Amino acid sequence: MRPFLLLFLLFPVLVLFVFVKVAGAIGFFPALLLII
Repeated sequence: MRPFLLLFLLFPVLVLFVFVKVAGAIGFFPALLLII
């Protein structure tokens, strides 16, 4: 249960990190539109 909880906590951080990388590459608004 604990590894699953750790993964559950780390996953949003990883997604946010990838989003920041993509947003830095192509711009904030295109990345936001891509996610929505």
